[in-house]
Amino acid sequence: MTEMAERWQDRMEEAFQAREPFLGHPLKPIPLRETKSRTERVSTYVEYDFFKFMQEYAARGGFRGVSEVLRRLAILGAAHEGYQFEGDVPNGEPK
Repeated sequence: MTEMAERWQDRMEEAFQAREPFLGHPLKPIPLRETKSRTERVSTYVEYDFFKFMQEYAARGGFRGVSEVLRRLAILGAAHEGYQFEGDVPNGEPK
């Protein structure tokens, strides 16, 4: 076995034996580590009617924008299914 193949095999073995979980293809593991930042940006495409609903919801609820509405609705939906977060939406009450 060549030196390069041995190094690759050693790296693979280390990745499989690591205690940190990983996603992705085993040849390119992506460690799932806690990040130091409190938030991450996420974007998505939604149907126009749903977007209009979120704009109206933001206006009625006094939210700064659609992203806050989307975050709130996602947290409420997940909390309803039993997930818990360290967010700032206690007991499903508006801020």
